[in-house]
Amino acid sequence: MIFSGKNMVKKRLFFILLLLASYPAVCAILITPALPQLSTDLHLTKAMAQLLVAVFLVGYTFGFLPYGPLANRFGRRPVTIYAVIFALVGALISVVGAYGKNLYLLYLGRLICGLGSSVGLKMAFTYISELFPAKEIAGRIAYMSLSFAIGPSISVVIGGWLTSCFGGDACFIMIFTYSLLILYLSGKLPETLQEQNKTPLVLTNIYNGYASKFSNKVLVIASILLGSSTSFVYCFASFAPFVAIKHIGLTPEQYGSLNFIPPIGMISGFFINQYMKSRLKPITQLKLGISIAGGFSFLMYLFFICGFVNPYSLFLFIPGVYLGTSIIFANSSSLALGSDKNKSNASAIISFINMFICSAVLFLSERSKYDFPSFLPLVFLILTTGMIFLWIALKKNLKDV
Repeated sequence: MIFSGKNMVKKRLFFILLLLASYPAVCAILITPALPQLSTDLHLTKAMAQLLVAVFLVGYTFGFLPYGPLANRFGRRPVTIYAVIFALVGALISVVGAYGKNLYLLYLGRLICGLGSSVGLKMAFTYISELFPAKEIAGRIAYMSLSFAIGPSISVVIGGWLTSCFGGDACFIMIFTYSLLILYLSGKLPETLQEQNKTPLVLTNIYNGYASKFSNKVLVIASILLGSSTSFVYCFASFAPFVAIKHIGLTPEQYGSLNFIPPIGMISGFFINQYMKSRLKPITQLKLGISIAGGFSFLMYLFFICGFVNPYSLFLFIPGVYLGTSIIFANSSSLALGSDKNKSNASAIISFINMFICSAVLFLSERSKYDFPSFLPLVFLILTTGMIFLWIALKKNLKDV
């Protein structure tokens, strides 16, 4: 169903969808400038502190699965509202855990917040596919990549400032406050599911519906590519604070302020996507994005292993890496979403695979226990290598369609 309201109303709704899409990412990484301080205050190892991000991503990953069937049964708007309330409860538990120095409550709150906030990205995909014509979807998704650049990056700046001025615990209060804003905005969303299209909650049908998506090779491969590109962002968010604060000696506020630099790449990627969408096929754009991300990752690795570990080498190449991942994000998600007619279930599976890959990469990276700065660009290079093989498989399956 394409929303038929006035143009200004559509613009306002799309702005809400942009905030909704970036909501889980903001909740995930706003605390990252505080991770080194939290590890000291709570007497945690680096890996235990980084679990505050990883545990959130686990909730974020598995939260996608129930929202497809629930949204098809009860409607898009009520499911979004109740899920954000659930995230709000998790954010409140995190606040209590942070100020009570209770690590288990912190982990629990982060898990619940991830489960609830995951509705943001899933519903943003669903709403976009239902509110706008098919020819506009790729362009709208490109705007979503722009929101991923601006929203989370501003949140890191705010997190760095809060950590320097009030301590790392204040970051959790900020997440709770922002969740209240998202809850208010969610109430402004329309209902796009017609009464006659509502489907009952039958477990067998739900299982079969999801299982059928995994047989769609284009959807699965494109979603894994999407998850690989997302992994760049979360790996940088998780590892870069320790490189910047512990190895280089920056303050949390300085680190947060420098995070205005990486979004330059994503913003540039947005404009490049807008320019290329009518000139190059998505599969060709994906090849370009992988090449750009891999090239800048290699330059960053080269500088790090040669001993040039400083704010310039940490932040000089990241815009180029993010430029490439922005191109990958827009085109892989567009190919995945366009490969299936059931947009609600498809968007749930796309989002699940996306964050499952991201969570797995982050968890394996953290479990490695490597504590040298060049490990970050090394992870980037490994991801790039994997994406090359995924691109080859995707190109073959697109020919077979």
